[in-house]
Amino acid sequence: MHTTAPGAGPLIWAISGGQPDLMARARLALAAGLDRLLVREAQLPARSGLEQLAANFSGRVVLHARMPDAAVVALDLGLGLHLPSDALAGPFRERWAGPLGQSCHTLDEVRAAFDAGCDWAFLSPIFRPISKPDDRRPTLGLAALNGSQAVALGGITLTTAAECVRSGAVGVASMSGVLSQPDPAHAVRLWMAATGRLH
Repeated sequence: MHTTAPGAGPLIWAISGGQPDLMARARLALAAGLDRLLVREAQLPARSGLEQLAANFSGRVVLHARMPDAAVVALDLGLGLHLPSDALAGPFRERWAGPLGQSCHTLDEVRAAFDAGCDWAFLSPIFRPISKPDDRRPTLGLAALNGSQAVALGGITLTTAAECVRSGAVGVASMSGVLSQPDPAHAVRLWMAATGRLH
């Protein structure tokens, strides 16, 4: 599994969620050092915007597989692909050579994702999701991250990000913490500081 670059420290992921001016916000965040952008929209953003991101930030942009034509576009532009929790990662990996990850809700699902050849796995919800206040799923808590090598998702804040990393997460992901902020570049620097990437 290739969840972190050697010596890079915990990865910071931003997940899109219908933010206005998404491509402009994404460019600012990625230029400031955001490690990974997961594009998860009702529809794929305009190809020109995605093509520019792919050209300028190769290997750091991932499309969610639930979006129409996501796999086709990801293959064409050399982007990563992220599978929902109910997808079968093994058969998908057999025909997909690019970067691949999956959403998971238990440690067993995380292990299965890595065993199937995924490069990363999200584990959620660690805490009550900020972007989904009506989500009533039981939270997993920090203990679920122990030994997981997963990316922590769900209610992660600047205050709890370091706790997630200390508990075993290889990174943290947020939908509202970067792309929804007034200054995405500044937000990335705050997340880097919170996870020990800036001293």
